[in-house]
Amino acid sequence: MKYFFWTVFVSCCLFFVWLWTQYAPYENFSCTNTDTLFERYSPYEEQYNRHLKEMLGSHSKKMTGFWIEKYIEEGGRRLMLTEVKAQDLCAHCLFDITECRRMQHFVSVKGMSYIGAGLTGLVYTIDSSEGHYRFILNNVDRIVD
Repeated sequence: MKYFFWTVFVSCCLFFVWLWTQYAPYENFSCTNTDTLFERYSPYEEQYNRHLKEMLGSHSKKMTGFWIEKYIEEGGRRLMLTEVKAQDLCAHCLFDITECRRMQHFVSVKGMSYIGAGLTGLVYTIDSSEGHYRFILNNVDRIVD
């Protein structure tokens, strides 16, 4: 009987550790920006996005978290402003979600009830062909509320 109890106990502990590792990187923690460039410019400006591209390239994708801040429609495009947090990175990213099929419901409700939700498994490209950096969201695995 003791063996059975310990087996169940250890199995439950392992399950909760696994569950925590699945969601822990996406807990929305507070961070303080220490990068003056992110303070000086906005996510709509070239200098900000160039620097954000460099910073995202130097951080592990697995340990970088994205959280939805708001939905924006601008110039026929559908955009999503997100918080981006990682070690030594506290910024915002403006994603073009016009062509992202997984975000159709988000677009249809104009982001309502999604504010603060975490995004996992982001697949995005950075287009600089028009002379400025544009973050384009191609896919997202999960929206963690």
